[in-house]
Amino acid sequence: SVAVDMAGRIFESLKRSDVLVIGAGDTGEKAARAMLSRGARTVRVTNRSPERATALAEVLGGEAIPFEAWPAELERVDIVISSTSAPHYVVDEAVLKPRLAARHGQPLLLVDLAVPRDIDPAVNELDGVFLFNVDDLQTIADEARRQREAEIDRCLALIRERAQEPLVRHPGHLPSNPAPR
Repeated sequence: SVAVDMAGRIFESLKRSDVLVIGAGDTGEKAARAMLSRGARTVRVTNRSPERATALAEVLGGEAIPFEAWPAELERVDIVISSTSAPHYVVDEAVLKPRLAARHGQPLLLVDLAVPRDIDPAVNELDGVFLFNVDDLQTIADEARRQREAEIDRCLALIRERAQEPLVRHPGHLPSNPAPR
């Protein structure tokens, strides 16, 4: 997933990364599974419904955090994945800024997968905070796709060129299996 790739760019290794998932729905679960598959150390889950947080935490082998207590986790986690159905920001400067000092300059990756947004874009201006939302991730995925397509085109051109080499060196001899055009 693009979010996991971004985490890999920000952190040397996900193996030492702790993840907080805000929202216990399918999107948060898939993102958490992707982080775990790439080596995230721990996953904590919070949700307005404690039962849903506990259920998802158990499935992921993580820990459920009471919804009113999750802001304190911002001092300890490396990655926050937020995907709630809240009609307002769940994470904003008022929640985040007081907790940054306890992080001692450690980077914090915020991944906002919610529509409408869960995380106030203004937090991206805070030192050490990296915010990506679904639009950012889509733009990154589109660019990566364009780069892969360009690389495929270069490879195909090279294959065609190499397939023609025997014909140039030995014009009267056709290969027994000519390369497709």
